[in-house]
Amino acid sequence: MTVCRLIALCLVLAALAVSATACGGAPDDFTPLASQLGTTTTTPSTPPEGCTGAGDCPVHYVEYHNVPGGLISYVGMSRFDDWLLAHRGGELAIGDFTVVDFVQDMEIDKATFMLCLGITEATWNDYLPNTAIPDSIIARNYVEAIYGGDQAKIDAVFLRK
Repeated sequence: MTVCRLIALCLVLAALAVSATACGGAPDDFTPLASQLGTTTTTPSTPPEGCTGAGDCPVHYVEYHNVPGGLISYVGMSRFDDWLLAHRGGELAIGDFTVVDFVQDMEIDKATFMLCLGITEATWNDYLPNTAIPDSIIARNYVEAIYGGDQAKIDAVFLRK
């Protein structure tokens, strides 16, 4: 392993540790109550025609069918896996869910969400970093769509243009 790769690996590991710590990372062994596993607080809407419900969805930006790593670190990988199993009817597979579903089901408040994604007052009107299509989603619009409960706002942010 070259020195550059070793340094890059260390930086990635440090960033992951900071992300989990900054978000008050829940212990990975957290297990939700059995009664909560089969219950979701969202009623999935009928997806638009052509929506695959996965990261390669031709209708939505990938950020819609993706849960950011900072949020997974916050709830813990075990809890995330349990949520996927419950959400998918016992089938552990990525896709067929939205970040809106996850935030609502995990009851992640707006302040925690913003902290876990590094969205601050200073970056509120900036484009989200590390999006699949750079300069496509403004942080404020992203947060307001997820927490606003308005399907028109969600579509305005996440439907591919």
